[in-house]
Amino acid sequence: LTAGEMRGVDSFSIESLGIPGGSLMEAAGQHVARVADEMCRGTQGRILILCGAGNNGGDGFVAQRHLHGWGRQVDLVMTVDPHRLTGDARTHYEASVSCGFSVKPHGHWTADPEAWAQSYDLLIDALLGTGLKGHVREEVAEVIQRVNECEVQCLAVDLPSGMCADTGIALGPAVVADRTVTFAHSKLGHWLYPGPTYCGELDIVDIGIPNKALETVETARRIITGSGLAEL
Repeated sequence: LTAGEMRGVDSFSIESLGIPGGSLMEAAGQHVARVADEMCRGTQGRILILCGAGNNGGDGFVAQRHLHGWGRQVDLVMTVDPHRLTGDARTHYEASVSCGFSVKPHGHWTADPEAWAQSYDLLIDALLGTGLKGHVREEVAEVIQRVNECEVQCLAVDLPSGMCADTGIALGPAVVADRTVTFAHSKLGHWLYPGPTYCGELDIVDIGIPNKALETVETARRIITGSGLAEL
């Protein structure tokens, strides 16, 4: 799907079918946590989550809560002022704060990639989502560059920050992830070159969006797989 089509599916699920947006975010964040936990097997399980202001950041707050409950050492850094958070993302941020988890304020992140490499076994990129329009802002671009300089495995939430969801093209620096977790449907950018070079391994997970919502999108796009070609 395109980013616009996916937003339409989300809106239909929430506004017409009555599914709480916070519940969808909870499911998304739990899937992110599950994959992160899997990626940390065989390590000390030290995780840094980088969160922005949108729903990606909300997914990051949910992931922090679950990972902490599973015994992982989790730090979370926000690249924006928490007062900019709205809606479901703000709800889950406030839940993290109420639980007493580590949520470091804007600007509280190290400028030394080598320090990240020594302190963490996994970085979770929850900075920017499918709503990115235009080039990445300078302060976020700097964080993305540092992530790419750091020799630590990286998990991207929905799509790597800085990558266009519809074209796969980088809108400035883009995170080069080892693995990406996306929700309900893959996006065009996950498949169109150079998108796959940023995404790494792609997990498409079910967060409880009903088929009735997905059926509101009329598209003839299909992914041609090896098994599909064999049938032809």
